[in-house]
Amino acid sequence: MRLNFNISTFYILAWILYYLQELLPSDFGPIARVLLLLNFVISIYYAFVANLKYKLPVYFKGLNFMLVMFTLYGILLMLDPRPLYAHDIVAVDKFNYLKQIYLSLVPIYPFYVFTRQGLINEDKLKLWLCILIPLLIVFFFYRQNQFQLAAMDGREEFTNNAGYMFVAIMPTIVFFNKKPFVQYALLALCMFFILLSMKRGAIIIGVLCVLFFLYMSTKSASRSQKGWLLILSVVLLIVGYFNIKYLMNTSDYFNNRIEATLEGNSSQRDVIYSSLWGIYTTKFNSLQLIFGGGACATLRYLGSYAHNDWLELLINQGILGVVAYISYWLYFYKSYNKSKGNPTVSLALFLLLIISFLRTLFSMSYGDMEFFETMTLGYCLANVVVNNGSTKYGSQQT
Repeated sequence: MRLNFNISTFYILAWILYYLQELLPSDFGPIARVLLLLNFVISIYYAFVANLKYKLPVYFKGLNFMLVMFTLYGILLMLDPRPLYAHDIVAVDKFNYLKQIYLSLVPIYPFYVFTRQGLINEDKLKLWLCILIPLLIVFFFYRQNQFQLAAMDGREEFTNNAGYMFVAIMPTIVFFNKKPFVQYALLALCMFFILLSMKRGAIIIGVLCVLFFLYMSTKSASRSQKGWLLILSVVLLIVGYFNIKYLMNTSDYFNNRIEATLEGNSSQRDVIYSSLWGIYTTKFNSLQLIFGGGACATLRYLGSYAHNDWLELLINQGILGVVAYISYWLYFYKSYNKSKGNPTVSLALFLLLIISFLRTLFSMSYGDMEFFETMTLGYCLANVVVNNGSTKYGSQQT
């Protein structure tokens, strides 16, 4: 198994270099921006290629509508002469609204096309994951070290957003199903770093993904495999239990995070939610109730993002945005439902669905997908079409 240098290889390498540019010398900054621009152009190009030349599962119907809506609202935001601030003091670049969404969602299209062209397959996914995992581990500890250097109180434990990266690679681990010892070792590794990240959202999603993974992979296994998989599942759960117990015995910060969660401390999210809901119900006129206050309206009204996709869309795009998002998730589920003829792809797609949906409740899902997450999603969606042979949405070509 080796990498042939082609457009997909360049595209993935450019993403890796951009994501991990903090690990490289500062002189690499301009190169990273050029790579980002190239990948942006490639992504847009393949978005048109996917829609014009390929059959598409219904998932893309929801995605296309969402992107058109975000684009129109983003353009209106950039045309608005008023400055934009976060927390009333930090100036916000208006282009970042579209930039964040495009970099999150548009890569799904090229990965879909690359799969249909045979440039990405199951072996390539596994190879890229093996390349990526050591880099993510280095990046995780680099972030930890940066937090320690910046801390003024001598603390050694912090919440590390890099934990979400280990959540994002879980669906790809599904494709190591022919090597269950490797597969379960990788799952244990992911959970170790997710727990170490101290991110409550990442921990909740990670634990749920592991439980779903163990249940669904064991359920679909052959009789000869079920015994070994049950043993490996029990071992993995025991390792997870002792890992959590160790953190509880040695980490005051971990215990504080658990206690805060049990006490309902949501890092001020409850205050943000109630404030934004009050703004929507008392300050919006009839037109704003339907179409929202515009892109980044949460910043204009409150100086903070909603930290909840549904509320963010309600304030920014109104009922239109919420209805579009509901449709997006229904189309996502329909595409997952069509994947059940291939248990491996189906499990990977189910985990992607669970991870993405749960993040809508307390984080940023549509604006914060990792590129390796979209790579697996594009691959799975391409397999949905190939395995079913037909779809109600998209061209009948290729």
